[in-house]
Amino acid sequence: MVIVWRSKMSIDKDIIDEDHKTLIKIINSVETALREGKRGKDLMNNIQELKKYTDDHFEREESILKKIKCPNYDQQTNKHEYLIIQLNDIISDLLGLRGERDTDKAIPKLVKTLKSWLMGHVLKDDVKIKPFIEAAK
Repeated sequence: MVIVWRSKMSIDKDIIDEDHKTLIKIINSVETALREGKRGKDLMNNIQELKKYTDDHFEREESILKKIKCPNYDQQTNKHEYLIIQLNDIISDLLGLRGERDTDKAIPKLVKTLKSWLMGHVLKDDVKIKPFIEAAK
C-alpha cells in the first residue's frame, strides 16, 4: 500500500515538507518496483536513490534545527543516525555484503522499515520540532 501525503504530516510548509514528499515518492517507487517483480539493477538504483536522498534530507533538517537552536536537536540526530544504520544494514543484506545474499528477507524488511520510519518519524518525532520551526519564522 502506497503512502499518501497528508496535511497532518506538514512540518514547515517548506524544505522539510518537500523532502518528506520526495521520500514518500521514492519509497512508493521501491514498493511499486517490488510489487511488479522488479529486482536487480532497477531496484538497487531506487534504493541507492533513497539512501542518498535520506542522507541529504537529514543533513538539511539537522542544519535547520541547529540554526534555530532547537532543543530537540540531539534527539533528532540520534534518531536519524539509527535509521541510517538500519538502512545500511538492509542495503548490505541486499548486496550480500554481510554473508549470504538474502533478498527474499531483506526486501520486505526494507519496505516495512521505510514505511514505519517515515510515518513514525514524521508523525511522532518531526511534529515535536514543528513549534520551534514555526517560532523561528
